[in-house]
Amino acid sequence: TSYTIPQTVKEIKAESFSYCDLVDVTFGNSVKSIGAYAFAGCDNLKNVILGDSVQNIGSRAFRYCDALEYFNFGKSLEKIPDDVCDYCEKLKKVEIPASVISINGDAFRECNALDSIILYGAIPPSIVGGMSNQGVLSSVSRLATVIVPCGSLETYNNAAGWNNFLAIEESNISQYSFSVTSEDSNKCTVNIDKEPACGVNAEFVAIPNQ
Repeated sequence: TSYTIPQTVKEIKAESFSYCDLVDVTFGNSVKSIGAYAFAGCDNLKNVILGDSVQNIGSRAFRYCDALEYFNFGKSLEKIPDDVCDYCEKLKKVEIPASVISINGDAFRECNALDSIILYGAIPPSIVGGMSNQGVLSSVSRLATVIVPCGSLETYNNAAGWNNFLAIEESNISQYSFSVTSEDSNKCTVNIDKEPACGVNAEFVAIPNQ
């Protein structure tokens, strides 16, 4: 089942969709808050891309989403809470916006498949709390690849918790969205196959839709 959150909804209350048969959910840019356990136990949910308006997520909002593989935290979230995706055993990749200032150490507890973390902020988010209270991301392998913006590699290598990872890499990552307008008003599609390496200028080709 696919579901689009209506543009009139500003808050998704606790347990609103818990244990629903959702495969895909689309967030508009009106939702500001997602309550605790809101999507917990949605076994078939594979990808989550939060709307850019989401500022708060409750604890365990997406726990036990057994099929979840990809999670994008939008562009406005400030804190990633405890156990937000715990026991999502197939989760492989997360994208964390520059707006995030702190991540609970248990945010990805028992997400043993998580091997790619993309961070868009030049300032590393603090890793706080968690059961171990050791300032590290519980259950996430030290071998996971951490992608950070150009010029911030040394900062992450020296930051508490992040310096636990052995594979921190720089890339020209960005969260900029852009549109293409042609003189004859034809719509265009812009394809980005791979983020360019640091120091390499990006070149994008716009192809008019047929």
